[in-house]
Amino acid sequence: MRLALKKLVFLAVVLASSAIMSIYLTQQSRSASVNGSDLPIIVEDIFEVERNELFFFDVELESNTTVTGHFEESSGMCFDFYTLDRANFPRMLAGYNFSAIISAKHAIESNFTFTAEQRGTYYFVFDNQNLVEGDVCLDKVIMFKLYRDREKP
Repeated sequence: MRLALKKLVFLAVVLASSAIMSIYLTQQSRSASVNGSDLPIIVEDIFEVERNELFFFDVELESNTTVTGHFEESSGMCFDFYTLDRANFPRMLAGYNFSAIISAKHAIESNFTFTAEQRGTYYFVFDNQNLVEGDVCLDKVIMFKLYRDREKP
């Protein structure tokens, strides 16, 4: 019973902090050149993810919004990266099976694109927990960029 209560409290704290991060991130309105086209930047940041920790943030997207992103770990060490919708994020946190929109296992860097099927909250998760039992997981510095693609006329 105590373990279930601890998981519930943890989930509440995580969701509250993600709401604050979401408000901050959605108010940015810069743009950058990607493949010769200026795209509005949703997120451009460097994240420090401590060893054996999980780091995430969320972004509100409208239905049929296409986003393009890139991440890179500065020292070339791997971690797991997921993009999740609102239904799958708590499943992942609780250790249940989940379905990721984007999944990059043991990644060092990656480019990705996806289109939000519905209006809602989307979570970007960097999992720096032990990938292989007995492995030593070190702190990571991850450069991350996320752009909103322009709508086609």
